[in-house]
Amino acid sequence: MLRSGFTSETILRDLSDRQFADKVDPTTEKELTEANASPALIDALKSGKNAASAEEVARARQRIAEGKAAAQKFVQQQKIEALAEQKAVREKEQAAAQAEAERRAAQARSEAEDAKRQADRAKRAAAAEKRDSKRQSEEAEDAKPEAEEDKRQAESDTEHERE
Repeated sequence: MLRSGFTSETILRDLSDRQFADKVDPTTEKELTEANASPALIDALKSGKNAASAEEVARARQRIAEGKAAAQKFVQQQKIEALAEQKAVREKEQAAAQAEAERRAAQARSEAEDAKRQADRAKRAAAAEKRDSKRQSEEAEDAKPEAEEDKRQAESDTEHERE
């Protein structure tokens, strides 16, 4: 408390309310002197007048231990919650990645179906063109005898006209 800026008088008043749970040995006395503790404060601590009973010290240590245990439990709970949050974030990221993969797969399937439809249309167009070409060839073949007949008739007409 001295290092925190409290005066020796303030500490003496507080000491009568709270009591002291330790013994003052030469090392502690030296540390108190170096921290500017008044001789009255050092004498009060050494006298044992404000000393806590063994039972009070045991209760205080029990409260300290319980406080430490609660703090450890709190820290552990915070770690568990942080891990759970990290897991939730990872699962959300995985779900988003899965959804993106499914979207891309669906897009690829759609593009493949479009390509197949275009290929089918091209095949049908080629088949129709082939049929038309064949029909035209057949019509041309069918028209040949008529054309030859017409040609002969025209030649014959021309010969008759010359005569």
